[in-house]
Amino acid sequence: MELANAMDYPFGAAHVYAFYGMYKVAMGEYETAKPLLLTGIGWANRLGGDASLIGRCKGYLGQAEMLEGNFTQAHTYLDESLALQMKAGNQNGTAESLWLQGRLALREGDHARALRCFKESLELYRRYATSLWVTRGLTYLMTTYSALGQLALAAKLAGVLAARDGGTGRLKAELGSLVAIAEYEAAVTDIRQKFVDSGLDAAWNEGTCLDEDAAIILALEETSNRL
Repeated sequence: MELANAMDYPFGAAHVYAFYGMYKVAMGEYETAKPLLLTGIGWANRLGGDASLIGRCKGYLGQAEMLEGNFTQAHTYLDESLALQMKAGNQNGTAESLWLQGRLALREGDHARALRCFKESLELYRRYATSLWVTRGLTYLMTTYSALGQLALAAKLAGVLAARDGGTGRLKAELGSLVAIAEYEAAVTDIRQKFVDSGLDAAWNEGTCLDEDAAIILALEETSNRL
């Protein structure tokens, strides 16, 4: 940031402020993150308005507001983020914005909308089956299915994620924020508490045997005719 400011280098400044702001959101420092992200938007506008970068900044501003419980402001930022990413034709940015929309819907208790958003997001990421965004998508679909009472499916996805981690810590690294890790752990605990019969282990073990493509198909299509 110091170098970009000293050089009056808009491209570098826009990106470093944006990504430092995103890091601060991941670490739970929301009030520190917001001015960084807003400054990133200001620099991006000097470049003529980089829609994808501005959309990403607004997405993380929306996430910060959501995690502070400011849902109305979160909706505003996240809707703007999605519109910008779609306008730019940025598939990855659109998928990320949809994922954030799903997280907001989940916090608001709108599980049907959360499921739609997470599935639309994962559908866009499915060609990159080993990517961290597939891990994030499967995690929040697991959480949503558990909230909907679809425990066998949630347990299968929990098994998928356990196998994906392989005891290496990969899962937590790919979730990418302290809140996401806490929400994953809470969802797994919730599944274990709700699923009290022997079917839990069978469903969980079935999930551990699925490859990436099969896991994505399961998450996207298993309940398409039930909602």
